[in-house]
Amino acid sequence: MALEDSLTSLSRYVEFSYDNFNSYSIEMVRILLSAGSEVDVVLKDICKILEPSRKVKNISDYRDLISSKSLCFDGRLVHIPRFGLDFEPWSDWSSKEPLFWWRSYNKVKHQRSSSYSEGNLKNVLYAMAALFSANVVLCKLNGISKVCPPPSMFRSLDGAARVMGSIEGEQCLFVH
Repeated sequence: MALEDSLTSLSRYVEFSYDNFNSYSIEMVRILLSAGSEVDVVLKDICKILEPSRKVKNISDYRDLISSKSLCFDGRLVHIPRFGLDFEPWSDWSSKEPLFWWRSYNKVKHQRSSSYSEGNLKNVLYAMAALFSANVVLCKLNGISKVCPPPSMFRSLDGAARVMGSIEGEQCLFVH
């Protein structure tokens, strides 16, 4: 939620549109590094649930284990209604090539001086969409069916989760 708040604040200064996807800044670098790190943590947690005794150490290991359990991340669509943007952050995860936003996250993390511009809006939004969808999967695996407060910016378009009103009219994220 804190990262989503940072993203919401960023949207006051940079319009989230395809035209601005190459924009970069120190704040975008910070969000990309934080989101990438959180994706790593969430994927490790998913792997621990799926196979507690198996050691996983990188995104390739996560992909191999998650795919072997028929838990498909490919095709998970994430929508930002406020800006009319759709993302499929795991679209090429089944290939042996790293995801473009993950590769950029690692470039910024390990080679910041030469890869600073990789901390751009496109990579930030894809990393945040990936974090959102990975969290939806983690909640489902943990038996959590209702998360309040819900994410304010992201919505799932693939049926893995949907936003509904609660009894009191509060918006909550229900995971099926």
